[in-house]
This record gives sequence, C-alpha cells and structure tokens, in this order.
Amino acid sequence: MKTFDDLEFKNFVISNKGAAGKAKRAYMHFSNDYGISVIDWTGSNISFECCELYKGKPSHDGVKYGLLKKEVTEMMKNIQQYEK
Repeated sequence: MKTFDDLEFKNFVISNKGAAGKAKRAYMHFSNDYGISVIDWTGSNISFECCELYKGKPSHDGVKYGLLKKEVTEMMKNIQQYEK
C-alpha cells in the first residue's frame, strides 16, 4: 500500500488569480483508476492540500486543506481501496 513517503514532490510555479510563487506538488495514480494530487503551498512540508483524482481528473470528493502527513497517508490508503 502506497503512503506519503512514496510521493515524489517536484517544484512548480503558481500563477493564478494574480498570485505567483513556488510550491511543491506530487501526483500518484493507483491501479483502480483513482489517484491523488498533493500540494505543499508553503514548502514547509507540514500542511498539505489534497485532491482525489479519478482517471486523472478531480473526483467528487473535492479538495481537502491543511492535512498532515499521516492524514495524507490515510486518504491515500482509502483511495487505494476503492473498487475499479
């Protein structure tokens, strides 16, 4: 089962709504067609924004903000258990 420690974060530039800055983002796709997008907006590696993905697009669950690493892992484990 994949966890937070399996995510590979890469730098990316944010440029929406007039704001610009740098953050780190990781994507992971699972064998059940679901996945997760995780963003560290501050680069602090403390609090994360997560979005559940289905076939590479945001799913019905929406975005969750202010998650800790253990909460990201819990979300990842739940998503991996969804049926295909």
